[in-house]
Amino acid sequence: MARIECRWTNSCSLIGLIESPGSTFKLGSHGLDSATVVYTCPKKSYKRLTPSIGDKHPGGAEFRRMFCTGSNISFGPGWAKITSSYQGFIGRSTAKMPSGGATLNTMETPIQLHPNYQKKPESWCEDKHIFGDGPSPNRYGRVTDDADGGFKFFGPLPDGKNDRPSPAVICPGGNDPKDMGACRLQGIEAYLREGAIQYKYDVLTQEDWASGLVKDNLGKVVSFDSKYVPVPKLAKNADWLFTNCSVNATPLTARDSYFQTSLEFLGSGEGGWNKYLYQKGDSMSLDSLAGRFPA
Repeated sequence: MARIECRWTNSCSLIGLIESPGSTFKLGSHGLDSATVVYTCPKKSYKRLTPSIGDKHPGGAEFRRMFCTGSNISFGPGWAKITSSYQGFIGRSTAKMPSGGATLNTMETPIQLHPNYQKKPESWCEDKHIFGDGPSPNRYGRVTDDADGGFKFFGPLPDGKNDRPSPAVICPGGNDPKDMGACRLQGIEAYLREGAIQYKYDVLTQEDWASGLVKDNLGKVVSFDSKYVPVPKLAKNADWLFTNCSVNATPLTARDSYFQTSLEFLGSGEGGWNKYLYQKGDSMSLDSLAGRFPA
């Protein structure tokens, strides 16, 4: 056992506090590092000698960013055992490994924007199932407004009788009437298509590094990269909009805090965000800005 010198106050009243076997530390990948130190002291002196919340870890330079978060005390005959807990950053790192990634959602889109309604060249049906053209109703049951030709609804599939259009017969499953349900669009108003890509970057750091980003780039078109949280590729000529930043600070002492930062970006469709509405922002290397990661 080694006698602990005056490490967390300027007072020499700590002589008598002995570090005992059982101390531990744990390195966190994405969260704070943690440690415990076990001390023994005379029972009558435990109140005076117990480390206070915010006191530094007594382990020297490698633990200089570790601070006491609380202590448990047990007693024996004439002595007290103090187990103090510490949290912070062990070693030279100032940031924990980031996490996050990309999310790609679908979005509901009016049926009249479907490529097979608009008869776009990229229709996967090779013009065999273009359900937006022709008379009203057409052979897919599409009904339009008599006045302006706008889409109204899809009704029952026409039967070809009494001058009505013939039904759509080139359907998956063939021409058998019992298979006609595969082509029915009755009641359809919208469809799901690929939506915008969202990217999120979360990291815990010793310093508040994101405030400048918010001031200078929030709501702007930016470019960015990350080695640890890969940034997905966007469509041709698409770009990213910096949409959100949240920073939560948690004090460890009166002067030292750690910061949980979350950045969010939204990818545009082909052609990019409207340049008349959104300014150009910076190019950012998120890992470099966040700090020094564990070796």
